[in-house]
Amino acid sequence: MTIDLTAMMTRPVNEEALEAYNDGTAESSADLEDIYPDDPRFPKYPRELRLEKLRDKIELGVLMGRLTPEEAERRAEKMGLTPFKSVPAKISVDGLPDLWTPEMVATWIATKDPMKALRHHFESCQSSAVWLRNMPGRYHSGTAKLLSRAAPSRLFKPGSIHANGYSKVSLTKTSFFDSYYDFDGELCAFPPFHEWFKEVKELLVAEQISSWGMVSDDDPGRKIRPDEWSFASFRQGRSGKVILYIGSAPVYVQIYFLGSEILEKFSLVGSKYRAWRTDTKALRSLSMTRRILIESMQKSDKFAPGFPINRSSKKELNREIWDCITDDGLKEKYAITSDPKFYNFIDETFKAYFEEKDA
Repeated sequence: MTIDLTAMMTRPVNEEALEAYNDGTAESSADLEDIYPDDPRFPKYPRELRLEKLRDKIELGVLMGRLTPEEAERRAEKMGLTPFKSVPAKISVDGLPDLWTPEMVATWIATKDPMKALRHHFESCQSSAVWLRNMPGRYHSGTAKLLSRAAPSRLFKPGSIHANGYSKVSLTKTSFFDSYYDFDGELCAFPPFHEWFKEVKELLVAEQISSWGMVSDDDPGRKIRPDEWSFASFRQGRSGKVILYIGSAPVYVQIYFLGSEILEKFSLVGSKYRAWRTDTKALRSLSMTRRILIESMQKSDKFAPGFPINRSSKKELNREIWDCITDDGLKEKYAITSDPKFYNFIDETFKAYFEEKDA
């Protein structure tokens, strides 16, 4: 079908419907039909083109701060569009791939979280996209393409108007030498080499962990000899690429480990918990908000054994505690998990709960 775009640009327009469309606040795909009143002289845009334009306008609304990411996702679902945010489904350890990258190994040792490790298996997340808060004075990667399609006049004008907005950003391949965005949109950094690599290297030299390397992108790969690891170090190559040096020579451009062996040597077993009290009096004696917190944790799989007492990252622990809270009012009250008020609330709750009242 041939479309006369010049004629379509001169057709009558419903200004109110057009304004909602341009703001990214149209409520449904049917609203697009209202922009151009029925007129036999003018053909309609093909449905695919209309939905593509609507999708761009919704994303533009989030970029400009007129819509929240949550509102955009609800509208996409209502209009039958694919979600803007796209990340892999939550997995357990069994869902991880057989071969692990060095970044996966480092992240697993630091977090024991299969989803955080999966972030560094690029084949599993190369089509992922998340919402990121706009940066002052500049755009995230990929935003210029959206603006060139949806709002060319704003292409080079990032400013205060974007301060409350978010950008949809595709996740890229990670490297030890750069920070990265996780599936939750958080900016993360890898643990320092001295916190994990020494122990891994000792296991490799002792042949308790296996590894494979490729000397080029076309190389089928070979097993890395244990004695090579005695002189091995990770260094940064072009574009942040991780290179494994043997002595002073760059040798391997891709490195993999057997995931089952990493899981065996660095298992989840070993986390220590303070078991929940069995007497109901301890829970009844708490204030309502503290009781909600304890009950939410007890119902979650992550905290079923009790309260963790040997977690190295309090920030990560508090975020996990917040995630398991089921009461909307409590979550809204402590929406910023890094706020000292939330830290104090958790500390005071557990002091009150575990205190021996009858002692």
